[in-house]
Amino acid sequence: MPSTRMKQERINRKWTQKTVAERIGVTPTSISDIENGNAKPGYVAMCKLEDLFKMGHRKLLEVWEDTP
Repeated sequence: MPSTRMKQERINRKWTQKTVAERIGVTPTSISDIENGNAKPGYVAMCKLEDLFKMGHRKLLEVWEDTP
């Protein structure tokens, strides 16, 4: 199942969706939707995600194939 690089980066850092959501001021459901390509973050949330992950939005929203 495809997901975003953001999900891979979050997992590598051992962060939960709730942790990321709290740090940028959105719901865990919003993070899930972004990670699975079902929603795009708004401008303010995207800026906060870039700061949190130290990565540009193009990299964060890049689609990856999950490995089994």
